[in-house]
Amino acid sequence: MACEAGGSGVTGGLGVTVESTDAEPKESSADQSVENVDYGSQCTSRLAQLCNNVKFSDVTLVVGGVRYYAHKLLLATASDVFERMLTSDHWPEAGQSNVILQEAEECTEVFLDFLRYVYCGQVTLTCDSVLGLLVLADKYNIPDLKEACSTYMADHLVSMPDNNRAVTWYQYAIECSSPSLQSACYLYIALNLDTVLQSPDWVYLDKGNLTMLLQRSDVVVHNEYELLRGFTRWLQEDSRLTELVENLRDILPHIRFPMILPEHLAEFEASDFQKKNHEWFAPYLLTAYRYHALTLRGRGKRDSSLGNGCKSQFLYRNYTDESYSIHVDVVRKSFRTCPRVSSKVEKPLSVPASISNPAQDEMCKMKVTFYPQGFYTTSHWNGQLNLAKALDSTKMVISHGGGVDLQQAEISVIIYAQRNGVVYAAHQISAPHTFDTYGTFEIENVVDKTNLTEEDSPYLIDGAVYLKVFVRPISFMTEPQLRF
Repeated sequence: MACEAGGSGVTGGLGVTVESTDAEPKESSADQSVENVDYGSQCTSRLAQLCNNVKFSDVTLVVGGVRYYAHKLLLATASDVFERMLTSDHWPEAGQSNVILQEAEECTEVFLDFLRYVYCGQVTLTCDSVLGLLVLADKYNIPDLKEACSTYMADHLVSMPDNNRAVTWYQYAIECSSPSLQSACYLYIALNLDTVLQSPDWVYLDKGNLTMLLQRSDVVVHNEYELLRGFTRWLQEDSRLTELVENLRDILPHIRFPMILPEHLAEFEASDFQKKNHEWFAPYLLTAYRYHALTLRGRGKRDSSLGNGCKSQFLYRNYTDESYSIHVDVVRKSFRTCPRVSSKVEKPLSVPASISNPAQDEMCKMKVTFYPQGFYTTSHWNGQLNLAKALDSTKMVISHGGGVDLQQAEISVIIYAQRNGVVYAAHQISAPHTFDTYGTFEIENVVDKTNLTEEDSPYLIDGAVYLKVFVRPISFMTEPQLRF
């Protein structure tokens, strides 16, 4: 039987024609299954086992006399400082199997923890270990560990005075170039100076930062006498005794002796330290006693007897001592359950009309009004109380109540919070203002209301919102003068 072939077809031996084609075979229409395999934790665990393990170790790090077995590849991968140290011809450690590292004591104690982080990226931070780890992370340029340490320290600044580390952490934040931690520490110190003054590390604050702190008027402290007592403790720290005269000369002008109450001046004058260094304190004490002895009107006629000197000596700080009459506590209890229409808090405040003796009789009457549930105004219609205007944001209004004009003032609002059972000043809002008779000063969104309404809000202390409002006069009846 004849077989025909047509076109490009091929006839098979069984009489079946097979068409030839150049097309690719079609893929199966079935769904392709994709599976990602992640055994990263097991890999991390294996790397952790190599930490301080002599197996495959090609370099030994000697820290404080202790030998740590390490691996150049892992060190160099984690830190460009280690990479240059172990490979560059410009470093004496390059090519050596034993490398001696000079570390501070706080770093020596946590070096194994640091090495473990280099190997597996894991570390346990505590208030005792975090400082050494921060210094090591900065020295060997491991940014993620440095950031973790800085965040931890900022979150653990709040503590009781006996173990508060704000001063030490602040100074290391400067050395390690950690702006966020530096800012957090400085804010905490300025707003919680009473706590810091009682802490063991207060006396280790360096001279430059102490001077800068004493130049500020917006620090929160019980009274000026507490600052003076803290300063005398700072002066008598063992390593600083040889510089006593120099420190007295440089820093005494920043202690505001006229702002120290008379009874505290007398107590300090009777102290042994003052008696031993009387020639330094005498002119400041004399000026302070004169200040308190003169009435507002009398001092206006006799200021020239005080000589020439530093105007800042006569400025108030944010003193919480009631004797100064420059602040008022504003508290809204039961914040969560208090309806807006009855949430407003009003407090009277009588402030010295100018820089003068806190006991003088020229006082400016003021009223502080706080709207913690949001600002509102009310109206009456058909015998019913209605909200005429309502805003969600909190608001504070400080109004002049008539009488003596306050003239120029500095206003500070301190917002308190609670962390780990410790109440502390968390934030401050400050602004200057000139009060005319019956004038007002308004601060919008004093506290973000979302911070108050969130669950476990740190700004609710036993269910209440706590603020302090300071109104510090900064104008003078006449120019104050000193003679030293």
